Amino acid sequence: MNVYSKSREDARELGEITLWRESKKLNTECARAIEQTIREHFDGMHLADGSEQPVIQNYGFDRTMWVLAATVKYKDHDGRFSASNRKWANTVLPVWLPREEFAGYVCDAHPAVLDGFIREVCKAYDALPQMQIRIFQIRDDTEQPQKRFRNYEETQQFGGVDASTYQQIYGGTVNCKTLEEVYALCNCRHPPGYVGRSLSVSDVVEICSGKNKGFYFCDSFGFQKIGFDIDKTDHADMLKVLICEPEKEVYRAEIRDELKALQSAVGGLIEPIYFDPAHKALVYCDEEFLFKDYAPNRMVGDCLVHGTFLIVGDGENDEGERISVSLTDEQMEQFSEQFRYPLIYLERGSLELSEEEAEALDFSQT
Repeated sequence: MNVYSKSREDARELGEITLWRESKKLNTECARAIEQTIREHFDGMHLADGSEQPVIQNYGFDRTMWVLAATVKYKDHDGRFSASNRKWANTVLPVWLPREEFAGYVCDAHPAVLDGFIREVCKAYDALPQMQIRIFQIRDDTEQPQKRFRNYEETQQFGGVDASTYQQIYGGTVNCKTLEEVYALCNCRHPPGYVGRSLSVSDVVEICSGKNKGFYFCDSFGFQKIGFDIDKTDHADMLKVLICEPEKEVYRAEIRDELKALQSAVGGLIEPIYFDPAHKALVYCDEEFLFKDYAPNRMVGDCLVHGTFLIVGDGENDEGERISVSLTDEQMEQFSEQFRYPLIYLERGSLELSEEEAEALDFSQT
């Protein structure tokens, strides 16, 4: 079960009080498990390496980090929690949740030891496996449609894998450690900006770095490493962008220069926000994010954006028309740092707009 991130009051109004109770029960169990782990692995001076792993395995990163952040915020008077962990806690929990919301699952371990435990959990989270990938699929307009969805053996009977029939449909960093996990991700929950078919037989996945770097053909069972000339593929119309998801670090991605790819990235109809003083980049967000139940994300200029947004270059074509262009490496570095932390230090009331205010808000002037 996912962590329920709304208050008890909100849960009652939404008819979700059962979900709230079930999540709080698991949060309480997680807090007791953290206390037990610390009792068993703290020798009076040091916390044993890897002591956080059983809790993470049983309750997951999301719930473990939620409970730890709730403890820090509930004990905000306790100076034994480091400034960095206090700052971190504000990135995990919605700022409007009342303090009493956390009372049932506050960890009672010694704050100084718990502070170290939090650092170890954060280290483990930062060390999650990541793969930089690109995905290629046979184009719909290819002259060799018989190769689409054919396994590797059948493809060889039709002349082999022909890179010129493929187009790139996505590129980015994913929290996966194997190609099988990439396959599951691209079938169950497409990454933001992914616009192709769900990953299937005859598709090609590129692992862009590391010891397994190369191109892999998606077979009926598993993957076959192949030779694949990316220069022959249709990959020129890819935009290099930055994607900002709530409560995640900014990451680089490659998406097709198409409206549906921009809409896929933000989860709805796109709305531009002009924030760059140099007028060389802009943000696209979901134009209806104020009316949807998206989590608050980051401040963009004077606007608090909810939900996922992307940053793309702002250029013009030969006719002087405004067009989206890839971010430069310099812009990637600049905006990655500018939007590094999804911190929102606002009171709940300041996040709420009346219907009239929301309709009147002109993002293009933000």
